[in-house]
Amino acid sequence: MKQNKLHCWLALLRTPGVGPNRGRDLLAAFADAVDIFAASPASLAAVGLTQASISAIKNPPWDLIKQDVAWLKQTQHYLITIDDDLYPPLLKEIADPPLALFVAGDPNLLNTTQLAVVGSRNPSHTGKENAHSFAKALSCAGLTVTSGLALGIDAASHQGALAACGKTIAVLGTDLTNIYPDNNRALASEIIQQGGALVSEYSLHM
Repeated sequence: MKQNKLHCWLALLRTPGVGPNRGRDLLAAFADAVDIFAASPASLAAVGLTQASISAIKNPPWDLIKQDVAWLKQTQHYLITIDDDLYPPLLKEIADPPLALFVAGDPNLLNTTQLAVVGSRNPSHTGKENAHSFAKALSCAGLTVTSGLALGIDAASHQGALAACGKTIAVLGTDLTNIYPDNNRALASEIIQQGGALVSEYSLHM
């Protein structure tokens, strides 16, 4: 497989021992993901990589990366890397921002004004109604409602935003090929269909 920039980014995200902080060290040292994979083992070791990580960089899982590329070729599927203009500026300010985000839906929503609504997975009936009502009102006011697609308050918040024909972002704790919980698969599809977005920092099938 030709090692272009996209392939190298996808391989970097799958490299064991390379999380957000080590990944930023590599990008600072080599300037580009392609340069990382062209670097010598000695140069990689000088940045602090273990032998296992160096071996993984020299022998990427191209079969898995081929699957990643096939997913990204589908409509409304995106990879937003930390050097991309669409990467949320505020996310870069946390201690360990993800190196990249997988997005299904509208990636432009990542830079809209948002309000996060999260809460219990076993709320009272009144709690769910309040979450739905607040999210609906916030959407009507022009805010993007961001939550985690979990059962309970999260789901009610997404549903409230959709009821107002507003925009909502679901940040998943799984990759985008494994929507969790299963009960919210239909909600996830509706979010995309109504112009929202699903977001994950995890490579596919992880």
